[in-house]
Amino acid sequence: MIRILVVSASPSEAHLLAHILSSDTTMEIVGISPDGKLALSDIPRLKPDVVIMDMYMPRLDGIEATQIIMEKFPLPIILLKETKNSSNRNMTTSGLDAGALQVVIKPHPFGHEDLMEDGQQLIRIVKAMSEVKVIRRIKTDKFTLPLAKRIKNLVTPQEFTLVVVGSSTGGPAVLKTIFSALPMDFPVPILVVQHMAPGFIEGLAKWITTVAGIPALVAQNGETIHPRQVYFAPDGFQMLVQKEGKITLSRENVQKNNQPSVSRLFASVAQTLGKKAIGVLLTGMGDDGAKELKIMRDYGGITIAQNQESSVVYGMPGEAVKLDAADYILSPLEIALVLERLVCSQGIRTRPQI
Repeated sequence: MIRILVVSASPSEAHLLAHILSSDTTMEIVGISPDGKLALSDIPRLKPDVVIMDMYMPRLDGIEATQIIMEKFPLPIILLKETKNSSNRNMTTSGLDAGALQVVIKPHPFGHEDLMEDGQQLIRIVKAMSEVKVIRRIKTDKFTLPLAKRIKNLVTPQEFTLVVVGSSTGGPAVLKTIFSALPMDFPVPILVVQHMAPGFIEGLAKWITTVAGIPALVAQNGETIHPRQVYFAPDGFQMLVQKEGKITLSRENVQKNNQPSVSRLFASVAQTLGKKAIGVLLTGMGDDGAKELKIMRDYGGITIAQNQESSVVYGMPGEAVKLDAADYILSPLEIALVLERLVCSQGIRTRPQI
């Protein structure tokens, strides 16, 4: 039985959520809290398996409550928001950065024709998130000279033309840490597949640009890849790399695989760039990209997997480690330092303010 705490300032919305979730025989509503502050006192008493919480509440909103929950008694948290319009995109990424596993649109009210579909989707998300073993959120370690020296002694600079990154659950916060630690003039383009709910990738790209200070955008079909730029794969497309350094967006296998798929990106890069590419596999459920990270390594590329201690979900990187697909198994800050050491001939120059 999945024990669920519902947190919402609206009695009608709380009733709707309780009605939807309790309709599944594997779920039990153990409590309803009217705001984030009361939820903090209810969690130790009720011991829920999952918290589903409104993002907007008086006294303590969902983002602030998520930060505190993940520091004190980490739990899978699902945040609810009104719409996916542009004015709410920063709130979505802030919620994920705080430690929420998912940010989803609120279900339609009673009587709406889409309520049943909304409810089934929410039940699927709660079931999936209930299986995630979350870790306590702590502040990222500061940049230290001993760590920089250790990385410098461990890694030898080489000539690379591209970095590709795959991430899923827990990924946005890790991407923020890595990109914030890279120098602003990092000379190699970075392509990213981040699994997210439809409609949020553009907001993630803008958020990364703002918080990490490195230009990020959603990739376009036929676009030429440029240095000092991060490209995110768009919703519903596979992002591939051509030999001439251009991005191809394809609908190929979008019904069978993730949309977009880390595996498809890594496989195309292994074939087109071989030893000129670096592959990075971060926190996430499942095994997307694990086998293809091994292919990148077999083709001569350098491969990195996030370590278990820093991963919200050790699915994707864990599967890669099992396959011996990773040259390095590192924390997010260490990943940034290794990337810089590999690519920047001048050595480690990471921004000291992190």
